[in-house]
Amino acid sequence: MPRHATRRKMLLTDSDAGHRASAATVCGTHSLDTLHRVLCRHGEPVLKRPRRKMKGTKRYARPVPGDRVQMDVCKIAPGVYQYTAIDDCSRYKVLGVYRRRTAANALDFLERLIEETPFPIQRIQTDRGREFFAEAVQQTLMDWAIKFRPIKPRSPHLNGKVERTQRADLEEFWSTVDPKAADIEDRIAEWQHHWNWRRPHTALGGGTPVDRVCDLANITPCILVLVGATPEGRKELVGFQVGARESAQSWRELLIDVKQRGLRIAPQVAVGDGALGFWKALDEVFPGTRHQRCWCHKVSNVLDKVAKSVQRAMKNDLRNVYLAPSRAKAETAIDTFVEKYRAKYGPAVGCLIKDREALLTFFDFPAEHWVHLRTSNPIESVFATVRHRTERTKGSLSPKTAKLMVFKLIDAASKTWRRLKGTNQLPKVIAGVKFTDGIEVIPTAESHAA
Repeated sequence: MPRHATRRKMLLTDSDAGHRASAATVCGTHSLDTLHRVLCRHGEPVLKRPRRKMKGTKRYARPVPGDRVQMDVCKIAPGVYQYTAIDDCSRYKVLGVYRRRTAANALDFLERLIEETPFPIQRIQTDRGREFFAEAVQQTLMDWAIKFRPIKPRSPHLNGKVERTQRADLEEFWSTVDPKAADIEDRIAEWQHHWNWRRPHTALGGGTPVDRVCDLANITPCILVLVGATPEGRKELVGFQVGARESAQSWRELLIDVKQRGLRIAPQVAVGDGALGFWKALDEVFPGTRHQRCWCHKVSNVLDKVAKSVQRAMKNDLRNVYLAPSRAKAETAIDTFVEKYRAKYGPAVGCLIKDREALLTFFDFPAEHWVHLRTSNPIESVFATVRHRTERTKGSLSPKTAKLMVFKLIDAASKTWRRLKGTNQLPKVIAGVKFTDGIEVIPTAESHAA
């Protein structure tokens, strides 16, 4: 045997030198394939790296539901993509099936995620997919005050929970169905329900994600706030309560509490975003109160459903609606918007016209109040002040002290709130005087006679 071959064999089989020493000595001039051939030629077994003995499986999870939600997209078949979002704490999962992997579909899935999760979401963690870095997606996350946390490149293990749940979906669901079936959306909705409500999870001690959410409901509250206006035009904090989540039941409890504390007469109008729980509870507690949807949220939701190149023109058309001088012109502007964009941008048009009546309620109130009624920005600006403090003290407060701090922040901010414009019109609104296109309707002698 040649001397160099003997030397190689001695280095590779010498247990005292170890794997690192052998590799450092030989691999400098020879490739791994060469080393493997030398070992096989002399009848030596392939070296095996000793593995450390695992002391036990250590699972990790965030402390509260919604603290971090992992999201990813998996290609199931040509033209079939599964969008997946799973909560790091409870393993509660939301699924969606789309034909393409685009930012528009990511926005649509985000809306579904917010609507279907029974807890508020604080962070969303994704990989480096381009659909998540689109400007419209990032703007929507900022509007919803959800932090975006992308993982490092080429590090799928950092998104381990969503990667493993996608593997479970492939093995337990997609292997039993036809991805191109016409009822695939209904089938995947049934699978999602089975995963969240029935399927036992080892990481949860044999329980289900819904069981985990219910067990932690008391430590994952959200704060519900109501701001009202007095006959003198002053804004006041009239409702403040910690709820399990932003659901109809939590809003119902707050509205009933406000009613018992003296709000006997139903408010004339309520302004808010698209939180379905609030509007449902409002109809039950104060059925006579009219609805006014926030135009700021609505414009953002409509623009999120179209490409960036179209957003500027579409935004100008929407401004022609909510800045119209009369209801008739606003209705005409909506009809023009529908006719102009319905063919190519059906989802955006549908998002606008589904709340058509609630978006134009402000025309039946004094014109001086339109600037206050069109959006919920007065209360959103207060939340911005609260978030500015709470984000910097996150983790250092108990639920009780956090609630007290938020209340004091809102109470301090209320001292500098601006009064409503047109305070002379407020007594007329309370008295039930009718307004048309912002102008008071003065009864004539003929109407009295009738």
